[in-house]
Amino acid sequence: MHAPLKALLIGHPLQQERELLLLFGVQRGQQSLLMLARYPADSLLRRTAFLRQVQQVAAAVVGIFPPLDKASRFEIIQKSHQAAWKHPQPAGQRLLAALAESGTSVLPAVPSLATSLAALVSRRPAPLPRLRLLTNTGAAMPDRVLSDLRGRLPTLRVRLMYGLTECKRATIMPEDEDLRRPGACGRALPGTEVFAVDGDGVRLPAGETGELVVRGPNVMAGYWRSPEQTARRFRLAEGLFPQLHTGDYGWLDADGYLYFAGRRDDMYKERGFRVSTIEMEAAASRVRGVHAAAVLPFGDGATLFVQSGLSPHEVLRLLRDEIDEVKVPARCVVVPEMPLNANGKIDRRLLARMAGISAHD
Repeated sequence: MHAPLKALLIGHPLQQERELLLLFGVQRGQQSLLMLARYPADSLLRRTAFLRQVQQVAAAVVGIFPPLDKASRFEIIQKSHQAAWKHPQPAGQRLLAALAESGTSVLPAVPSLATSLAALVSRRPAPLPRLRLLTNTGAAMPDRVLSDLRGRLPTLRVRLMYGLTECKRATIMPEDEDLRRPGACGRALPGTEVFAVDGDGVRLPAGETGELVVRGPNVMAGYWRSPEQTARRFRLAEGLFPQLHTGDYGWLDADGYLYFAGRRDDMYKERGFRVSTIEMEAAASRVRGVHAAAVLPFGDGATLFVQSGLSPHEVLRLLRDEIDEVKVPARCVVVPEMPLNANGKIDRRLLARMAGISAHD
């Protein structure tokens, strides 16, 4: 039996002189699929009322894709993305060549793809891609990856974001604002509220960490044929307005900028101190010689997985320079490369099986 359908997102239909492009995505359970369809300019679809409805929906959803003008286009780089994620380096090489050849200027990337791209451009290939803007999707972007990309691509600017399938984008940073506000992932979109609440659902003041709630026109109505899950995640304020209780934790500063701490299951205790997997993975990624990092909590502690040429002992020793020593995990496992799932994210279940522990979803 299929898991409940989470959401259907429709992006900009792009009309060109000879063709029509339609980008859309769907997510079912833990699996998601992004599709880009091409249609001839004389296609029946172009003249149907359905297309007008699609355009209205796309115009109403803010922040799904960068603004597009008449000269903009999407480039189909690879037909089968799911196969590519399982072999990130070959996929990265194909991406690098395609970016340069097509003259692509805007790249939305999951962290694993950005990490691969940073490693490739560090080898000073010719020609370099002419990227002007990088955005993140799927997870937080490691600071070191952004630093490496900026160092090799002088025209590149970065715009970080936060969102979920259930509301798409909720906060967006000004370009390169991450250099001035490290760790932030933007302010709420116009007409949207993002705030933190405590365990009783009471709003928290600036600086206090709690569950993140999103409220606005970009929040979807609920899950298809799943009223119990809908009632749990989409609670009504004043009995009228659906609020998305994200299951993510974070805090907002006095200026309204959001700082993401992790999901409920990402919080764990190490030697009695509360730690976030996001915090630990960011610290491990700052260790020179570590190319990727993932943390799996279990019991009263966690295991750190790294893709690195360093030994586990060296990684843990250098990690003490990046984070409080009491938070450094007792166990480190070095892997030749991080396994990725079909969405391009680190496959934590596979890592758990490799280490013989039980992973959080």
